Amino acid sequence: QYLALQYAHPKWLVDRWSKRFNFERLKIILNANNQQAPNTIRVNSQKVPAHDLLNFKQSILREDKNTVYNKSLATCLVLKDSPNLEIGSQFAEGKYTIQDGSSQLVGHLVQPKEGEYIIDACVGPGGKSGHIVELSKGKAKVTAVDFSLAQINKAKTNLLRLGHDKIEFVCQDFLDFTPTQKPDKILLDAPCSGLGVLRKHPEGKWLKSPRIVHNMARRQQALLKHSLQILKDGGEIIYSVCSFEEEETIKQKEWLEREYKDAVSFPELSTRLPENYKYLLTKENILLILPGNKYSMDGFGAFIIRKNESVSNCRQAK
Repeated sequence: QYLALQYAHPKWLVDRWSKRFNFERLKIILNANNQQAPNTIRVNSQKVPAHDLLNFKQSILREDKNTVYNKSLATCLVLKDSPNLEIGSQFAEGKYTIQDGSSQLVGHLVQPKEGEYIIDACVGPGGKSGHIVELSKGKAKVTAVDFSLAQINKAKTNLLRLGHDKIEFVCQDFLDFTPTQKPDKILLDAPCSGLGVLRKHPEGKWLKSPRIVHNMARRQQALLKHSLQILKDGGEIIYSVCSFEEEETIKQKEWLEREYKDAVSFPELSTRLPENYKYLLTKENILLILPGNKYSMDGFGAFIIRKNESVSNCRQAK
C-alpha cells in the first residue's frame, strides 16, 4: 500500500511485482515508470554511413538546434530536446527515426542476411522493419503484416521517409496470413501487456486490468503456433514483447519446450548482441530488460526459436 501510494501505481500491479522483486528493486522499477523517456533515435545507416556520424551530429546541433548524446549502440543516439519534425529537418530528410534502444536490439537478434525472406508479423509504426532493411543493406526481402490499415499507412509513411521503398505491405490479421513463400525468419513483436513501457503511457497503468497479462499470453501462444506452421524448416522466429512479465517471456519459452520438444531449439543470444548488452541475458537465454536499467531503455523481453523440423511431425500445441 505504501509503494502504491508513494509511486502512484495501482495496488494490483505492485502486488504482482512484489512477489518477484525485492523491495529495493521494486522501488527502482516503480520510480522508472514515473520518469520521462529519453528522446532516443536510430540513425538511418543507409543515409548516414558510420564514417559520417560526426557530420550528422554536427548537423543536428547546427540546423536543428539540438544536442546529441552517444549510446553504446553505434546508430543509437539520444537527443537533449524533442526532435525537430519540421520540413527540412534531419528527421524529415529520413536521416533518423525515433526508436528506443531496447527495440533496436531486436534488429541485432534478427541478424538479417542477404537474400533472406523475413516477415515482420506485427509491423506497428515500422521501426523494426526499417532496421532490418538497414542491417541487411537493403538485400533482405521484407514483408510487413498488420491487421490495422491505420498502422500500415503509418508504417508506409515512416519507411518511405527513410527511403525504404522495397518493403511489401499486407493488411491482414497475421493469424490468417499464409505467405506464398515460406520465410527464413519471422519477427514476432507480439501484442503484449505493455507493462515495460508505462513511462510512455502514464495513464496506461490505470486503464489496464489484472487479467491483461494472462489474456495477452494466450494471444502470443496462438501467434507463435501460427508462426511455426508457416516458417520454413531451419528458420527462426525472433519473439519480442515490450514487457518483462514471466508469463510473456520465460513461461512462453517453457511452453514451447513442453509442446514442441525436439522440433524447436533456442539459439544463443550472446552471439548476436553487442558486448555491452550481454549482461541483460538471463540464465534461460532470454533478453530481459527491466525498467530503471543503466541505459534507460524500455522494459523488454526477447528470445529466438529455431524450427528444427516440420511441426506436423511433432505434437501440436493446444
